[in-house]
Amino acid sequence: MLIEYYQYLTTIAPFLPVAFGLYAYKGLSKELRILFYFVCFSAVAELVSALMSSNGNNTMTGAHIYVLVEFIILTFFYANYVKVYINRKYIWVIIAGFTILSILNAIFLQKITVYPNILRAVESIAMVLFSVLYFHKIMVEAKIKKLSKEPMIWINTAVLVYFSGNFFFHILFPVVLANSEEFARQIIYFYWASNILFYLILTVGFYKQIKLVER
Repeated sequence: MLIEYYQYLTTIAPFLPVAFGLYAYKGLSKELRILFYFVCFSAVAELVSALMSSNGNNTMTGAHIYVLVEFIILTFFYANYVKVYINRKYIWVIIAGFTILSILNAIFLQKITVYPNILRAVESIAMVLFSVLYFHKIMVEAKIKKLSKEPMIWINTAVLVYFSGNFFFHILFPVVLANSEEFARQIIYFYWASNILFYLILTVGFYKQIKLVER
């Protein structure tokens, strides 16, 4: 019963930032519109995955595709924010490199019927790096007077917290599963909870953008 409850919340969680993002859409910057497209993609992906799982279908192929698309969208999202540190042309190199890694991983390491935890871990490292670079940038510039009112602070916090936890989950979960199924189940609950928290904080980010435009 608890598993079904978490799965239900995980499925509907992305629709909350979609709703707030849609309401704020006209006032969104180019970067925040990219983030909005990401949460729309995530909402559809979660729904499709839930429907496939309920019918007993393997969703791992979708997971491989999801990780690649998620990485590409979020890298483009951060491209302008971290351009002081990473030249735009290197963003394309990063995306191309991850795409090649995804293909090689699916062919030689983790087939499309297996969960791509290696890709997830690599993606998490990249997203944590982007988020840390952004925080470093705003601390150096010191232009934001009240951090709690800045939408990107909330969004970047969501990315940092979520992908930091993601990295350890995807690195350690196979080891934990091999030793204790019960403990592995508890870790999965934690993963689902962090997934829900991620979308809730993104929702706050879009809400802060709405309040910013209304002022």
